[in-house]
Amino acid sequence: MALKRSPAWVDRNPCSSISKRTKGRKAPVTVLTVKQARKVIGSCRDLTQDTEVPQLIRVDASDALCAVCIMLFAGVRPAEMKRLEWKDIDLEEGTLFVSNLKAKTDRSREIAMPDTLRAWLNQHKPSEQPEGFICPKNWDRKIKAIRHKSGISKSGKDQLRKTFASYHLQAFG
Repeated sequence: MALKRSPAWVDRNPCSSISKRTKGRKAPVTVLTVKQARKVIGSCRDLTQDTEVPQLIRVDASDALCAVCIMLFAGVRPAEMKRLEWKDIDLEEGTLFVSNLKAKTDRSREIAMPDTLRAWLNQHKPSEQPEGFICPKNWDRKIKAIRHKSGISKSGKDQLRKTFASYHLQAFG
């Protein structure tokens, strides 16, 4: 606008001296091995006394197991996981409903849960009629502690989803 108005305002475009941002290569997608996935699940426990975990994130992460399993076995995004409630799960039908209000893409979707996920949820859900959010209080600290304990802390937040997608693609094309 200043250039159009008058050369007295500016004699050149000040934005022309900004160097272009070069896009770096994305890091390769890291997929968990079965052993690593077991370690993640095994890290969903009380870590309050674990000296391998930094003091700031020493938490009881045993109530995070269901959320971790949903991300690992159904491919739910971390941000969506924070919004999911127990009412979105139908264990009898074996479905998980992500409404457009909770989804990243503003599109509702129903996910057929694999038998493995149904078994984990049946065994570890908090009670007969759980209510509220699936992610426990202090979720961010808990998932950080789980990731640290299992050794995947620097591999990206979406790694459980990418692991699910890779194994699902391999199994079903």
